[in-house]
Amino acid sequence: MVYSLGCGALPNVSSGEWVCPRGVSSSSVPVYEICRLQCWDDSIQGNNISVRCTERLEWDQDIDSTACSKEGQLNILHSW
Repeated sequence: MVYSLGCGALPNVSSGEWVCPRGVSSSSVPVYEICRLQCWDDSIQGNNISVRCTERLEWDQDIDSTACSKEGQLNILHSW
């Protein structure tokens, strides 16, 4: 049996989607891979957010379902 290491699924984001490299699914992201958040509203800064699955099998940023909303933008900006 083969086990692949990774961070698991990216969170569901309202009004947006995850864009991952070819062959990588947002429902199962391997270690070291980076996916980018694409918000459907171009005025939202989520389009510049990417997350990486680290060696500790954790996301390098906390992103929640509101990341593509005006409210979510305030949370993201204050977390950096």
